[in-house]
Amino acid sequence: MIPVTGTQITSAVCRALHERYPQTPIYREPIDQEFEEPCFVVWCSSTETNPVIWPKFKETHHIEVRYYPPERNSQNGEGLNIGAELVEILAKIVIQDPESQSLPIFATDYSRRIVDDSVAVSITYKTEGFFYEARQESMGDITASINTKE
Repeated sequence: MIPVTGTQITSAVCRALHERYPQTPIYREPIDQEFEEPCFVVWCSSTETNPVIWPKFKETHHIEVRYYPPERNSQNGEGLNIGAELVEILAKIVIQDPESQSLPIFATDYSRRIVDDSVAVSITYKTEGFFYEARQESMGDITASINTKE
């Protein structure tokens, strides 16, 4: 099992967007001004960790994706079409770990809406894992491994 973090999930979302829209800039955090349009803005809005029975836990990662169309009028056809495509593209993402293993993760929930002249898509990914004591020469480190829930 490989550990999965909100940062890894955000990176996987950005990779999936870049594969589909290679010419469109992707920003990795919310920005208020001075950005190129059209563009995507992607961030992990929250990660919730809930214990099940020690050492198991479940995590829920909430990822936000905003698309700012070139005309800043999200009611136009391009913005609405891309909103529908985002749901399809992000239904399954692939996490890459440092050892070049691939781990597919499937979205468990999504919503699509118009917000401030942008198309906003919120996607939820859930993972499960367990804590275990590291078998290193350190003093009682606790690490987490996560399995994805399909």
